[in-house]
Amino acid sequence: MAGIQLARQGFGVEIYEKRADVGLRHHNDFQGLENWSQRTDVLQVLRDLGLQTDFFARPFKSGLLYLPSLRPIRVRSPQTMFYLIKRGPGEDTFDSLLKRQALDAGVRIHFNSGSQPDADIIATGPPQANILAAGLNFETSQEDQARGILSC
Repeated sequence: MAGIQLARQGFGVEIYEKRADVGLRHHNDFQGLENWSQRTDVLQVLRDLGLQTDFFARPFKSGLLYLPSLRPIRVRSPQTMFYLIKRGPGEDTFDSLLKRQALDAGVRIHFNSGSQPDADIIATGPPQANILAAGLNFETSQEDQARGILSC
């Protein structure tokens, strides 16, 4: 995102990606893009920053949360609580969308290369997970669902 914004402002931007393509630490799996902590919808925030949002994004306004006792609690919201987005190198993923828009803005991406010592911005990703999420994806005749299990 930073590279896209800088390139659109006329800066020469080069990104050094450790892997052979974007999103390879994700395997076309899903991630929740939270939408409950601000008033403006997160997809609108991205559009306001100049990003196209034509990636897979499934809104969720309700679901079940299970307490540590496994007692279910139904949660509902009139607004989208989170968007389930697809991550990885696939066609309609968030990662591929960013790559396409970066290239269109003139960003040069060097794959299979580590960070450069004279870089202005070094983004390495999170050092460790602070939440564990696992998902199961399969086709049924049921409406899409999201479930969460809370642990203390």
